[in-house]
This record gives sequence, C-alpha cells and structure tokens, in this order.
Amino acid sequence: IAESAASLVNLYGPTEAAIDVSWFVCDGDAFPVPIGQPVDNVALSVRDPTTAARLPSGAVGELYIGGAQVGLGYLSARETADRFIPDPDGAPGARMYRTGDLCRVRVDGLLEFKGRADRQMKIAGHRIEPAEVEETLRLHPDVREAVVGPADLPEERHLIAWYVPAGPDGTAAKLRPFLRERLPAAAVPSRLIAMDALPMLPSGKLDRAALPMPELEASWAESPCPDGAGTLETDSVARTVATIWRELLGVEQVRLDDDFFALGGDSLRALQSVVRARRRGIAYTLSMLIDHPTPQSLAAVAASVRPDAAARAASAVGEVPLVAAQAWFFDLEHERPDHWNLETTARLVVAPRRDRLVTAVSSLAHAHEALRLRFHRVDGIWRQTLADTGAIPVEILETDGEAGRTLLAAVADDLHATLSLEHGPLAAVLLARDISTGKADLVLIVHHLASDAFSMGLLMDDLIQAAYTG
Repeated sequence: IAESAASLVNLYGPTEAAIDVSWFVCDGDAFPVPIGQPVDNVALSVRDPTTAARLPSGAVGELYIGGAQVGLGYLSARETADRFIPDPDGAPGARMYRTGDLCRVRVDGLLEFKGRADRQMKIAGHRIEPAEVEETLRLHPDVREAVVGPADLPEERHLIAWYVPAGPDGTAAKLRPFLRERLPAAAVPSRLIAMDALPMLPSGKLDRAALPMPELEASWAESPCPDGAGTLETDSVARTVATIWRELLGVEQVRLDDDFFALGGDSLRALQSVVRARRRGIAYTLSMLIDHPTPQSLAAVAASVRPDAAARAASAVGEVPLVAAQAWFFDLEHERPDHWNLETTARLVVAPRRDRLVTAVSSLAHAHEALRLRFHRVDGIWRQTLADTGAIPVEILETDGEAGRTLLAAVADDLHATLSLEHGPLAAVLLARDISTGKADLVLIVHHLASDAFSMGLLMDDLIQAAYTG
C-alpha cells in the first residue's frame, strides 16, 4: 500500500451507532494506530464510566457516541437502559450510546483506543488494562504476538502474559526490564509464558480457555539462584528477603529472581519491607529496593550494610520514580492533595521525656525514607524526590481532663494543615500529657503517600521504642 496510490483508512464504530463513527488515514508512522476523529454529525466524548462526566484530554475513560445515527435501543432487552442513556449535550429526547470501549483524547485531538472496559482487571489493588500491556509487549522487536489475562493462583490474582517469540531476545529475562521501563509496576506481568503459537478457535478468535496456566514451584526455597548468584552470605540474605516479601505480599512463593513490584508491591509495601527487614538484621533503603527489585540483586547491596549503619544508608537523596499507586493518586487531581492524611494515637502510661521524644522523631525521619519524600509538578507531570533532611514538627502540650482533650483535637487539626507535598513535612507528632494523671496521648500524623494503615502501626512502634530507649 505504501508504494501505491491507495490509502489505508482505519474506521471505527459499533453496530448500535450505524458502525462507522470515526476515521483515521494511516500514515505508516502512527503506533498505536488511533481511531481518529469523528465523522460529520457525530459527537464522540470520553467520559467517566461511573458518572458519565466528561474527562480531560489524556485521561482514559469510556467512549460515548452521540448524534442522529445512534440506535433507539435493543429490542425487548433490559440492557437498553444501561447502554442508551440521555444525551446532556443533545436535543431533548436525544440519546448517546455507551460503547464499553476505553479511549483517550491525545494531545493532537485524535482518539486512541485503549481496550475494553469489561477486560479491565484489578491486580493487587490496581486497575490494569490488558490491552495496554499487550500493546507494549508487541513493541518489542522479538515478540510476534502477545495476549494478557488474569490467573487466580493461591492467595492472589496474578497478571499473566502469553507470547510468541520472534527472535533470540524474546525471553522473559529480556522482556521484563523492557516492560518495567514502559509500564507501571503493577502492570508488569508476574509470569511471562512463551508459546510456539497462540491457541485459536475455528472462528479465528483467541481460545482463552486453551491458554496454559502457570504452575507455582513447590517452594521459593527450591528455586535455583539466578546465574551469577553471589556468596553464601548474600544467598542467605536473599532468602530472608524472599520470606519477608512472601509474608508481606501474601503470595504463595517468592523466587530469588522475582520482581517485588511485579508481585504486587508498591511504595507503601516497600516501606513495610524495609521495616521488617531491619527487624531481621538486614538494612536496605527504599531507593535500594527500587533500583534492585529482586531478592538476589537486593541482597548484593544490602548484605554489606550492617543494621547499625542503616542511618548512613538512609542518607540517599535524589529523584525516585513514582509507583503505580502514587501515579493513581495524582491522576485523581484532588482539590487539596496535601491533606490526605492518616492519624493514629497511642495511650501512654508515662509520658516520655521531651528531649528523648524530639530525638526519636528526628531518628524516625532519618530511618524511614518515605517521610523525606517531596513531590513536585514539572511540566504537568508529578515527580518525587528524596530530601536530604526530613524535619518533622513536634508539638508538646500539657492538658487537664476533658478540656484538655478538646485542646488536643484542635492542635491535631492544626498539625494536619501543616503537611505539604512540595515543601514538607509529610508527618507531624503531637504529645499531650495529662498533668493530673501523668499519662499521655502520642499522636502521629502522616500523609497517605508516605504511609498506610499497616505502616502507621510500624512507624508508631518505632517512635515509641526510640522515645523510651534513646
């Protein structure tokens, strides 16, 4: 076609809207090929699947079709009320059709197809669009064809990719880093299965039922170490790390070459793994885990870091990639993103000394990298960096009875307002000592991007231990 005078046109449209509603003249350079722009007298809009509110350019949502060519509905079918809905932008009585197709409007105004809404999957709390993963796999020069789907393995749903290699580099070991560079961590398949050909039905469609399901090894401990595995010391550390991840992520097994983020890990679980590892005598940092996401590779850098040197290891600074959960948070475009905070309170029989509490809070910020994160918007894209310092404000009050509790609540509210994603802090501490009883309330406030409900307990435990033993 490229050498002839013919043109190749990509036409898109469902039967419910008289088939062709958009068009794009293929120029040979566009990949993926967009579905283009609407034909005359057709209104196409990308909307929130739940509220039907219009979404901004770049956001992925469901494609709605409006215009005179939209059908009246399905004959004697209940689905009519769900798929053919009133058109808020049309004439009285006009309807628009919910296609069930996911699309986004590109910066050039053209529509790009992103898959089917009914194929979306939830993996480790993240919504994944399989078509996007399949599309990324096909970008690799040594992948001829690929399909992605879920596999409900013990304890967890996993994302699996079946693919047909087209060259010598079409191996899982080569494909995984390729995918990690282009997809959110949660969208990288946890298993990549090579096949001679994908199974097909007589109709020419994919036979999903015939796709082989992966089998879990009997135990991660029986998995061989990757080529070039290190010393006995690093092997021991790697197996301990694998055990921590298996317990933390709730998966049946973790091999020494498994990727933390491909297993469903995110930044908050990464923080939890740092804390749990330290308690087992292994010290590594959040940035180490991001740079070395397998037990074996992480052990190579963590094995030489003694637990008493964790503070020195935590001095790393610089930009850290956003993980899927953080990117999702910013995609929501909250009106006040600084104020999505968690709060936990511990009742203490005896209040700690002021100087020890201040020192403990400083140590907490130094030991837990997530508390030193700062977020900046550059050219419309959110980025995160690790600050060299992470000062956490400490308020100490003396209270008395019920009036004191009212004061405690008011001061805690004020501390919530001090948190700032860009300038810090991401946490605050309040100690309220009851002068009549000597008991105290210790309040820890942390932004949700730096902690979750589980991590709050770990942070509070570390804070209390340091406050009484420091």
